[in-house]
Amino acid sequence: MQPMKGHVLVATDHIDDKTVLGRVFELNGVSATFVDTGMAAVQAAMDESCDLILIDTDSPTLGGLDAIPMLRQFNDAVPIVAITASARQESGRQHCGLASTRVISKPVRRDRVQQCLEKFLRFSHARPALHQADLQNGPLAALRRRYLAAFDTDYLAPVAKAGAARDLSAVAGILHKIVGTAGSFGYDDVGEQARILEQRIRRGEDENTLLREIEAFTTGIGARIKRLQQSG
Repeated sequence: MQPMKGHVLVATDHIDDKTVLGRVFELNGVSATFVDTGMAAVQAAMDESCDLILIDTDSPTLGGLDAIPMLRQFNDAVPIVAITASARQESGRQHCGLASTRVISKPVRRDRVQQCLEKFLRFSHARPALHQADLQNGPLAALRRRYLAAFDTDYLAPVAKAGAARDLSAVAGILHKIVGTAGSFGYDDVGEQARILEQRIRRGEDENTLLREIEAFTTGIGARIKRLQQSG
């Protein structure tokens, strides 16, 4: 029995965002097509029908901001939700313009995705619930454990390597990914520290100071992740 009716097209290259979105879709009985780029989203919109489009404004190849007007050309009735790193939803709307129906600010959270589904898709049966037990003991808990287990390899080690090479642009890019994923699994403090450091790098603060802050970040967050792993 499927509680909702509809098909969602998602364009994002963030693996963890795809995992969280996919789980929420599954809980609601919603089908979805996942693509990595804005260009692929445009092609998919040409090839198949959908009831809702979620697109990351930072999508590679063709960014979400450029892809949205093209998507509108095929069907201006399909709601488009822009996923943006903007700190506030209202500023995100201004950033994306009127072409997007709604904005989800990163990190992608289950409750925000649920709200979008309820707003734009039709219920066919009783409303499903994202139970706390599912977050603590169900499939999402397993995803959180895998995220923590891979955090050093996927994020901290690359940050340290880029920092050692004094490649601040690469560090900022990795931090941006942490901002977009940590909060999705409930680790708001990790995402917030990454966001602050990313902003300082992009403001062009003193390089030597930033390199020290990057080293402190990897050490402090590494200890935080280890405690989370130990606590299960």
